[in-house]
Amino acid sequence: MELKITTLEGSAAGSVNLSDAIFGLEPRADIIQRCVNWQLAKRQLTWFRNQMKDWPWASAEEAEKVLEGQISVLSPTNLQA
Repeated sequence: MELKITTLEGSAAGSVNLSDAIFGLEPRADIIQRCVNWQLAKRQLTWFRNQMKDWPWASAEEAEKVLEGQISVLSPTNLQA
């Protein structure tokens, strides 16, 4: 597959040969959908994080300690008492 190369001004800058084994394939809609969904989710996360600049974020260690405390409260030995 031969493609023409153009500059930003629109003038011809040559051509390039691309392998049909790679660039001649039909795009898979399911993979494109996954990529678009990932990009949208990442954009939402970044927007949310920027809205919460003053929010006190916990470190991974602090969050793990809190979760361990909650799990120990809900353990079967504590629920039977």
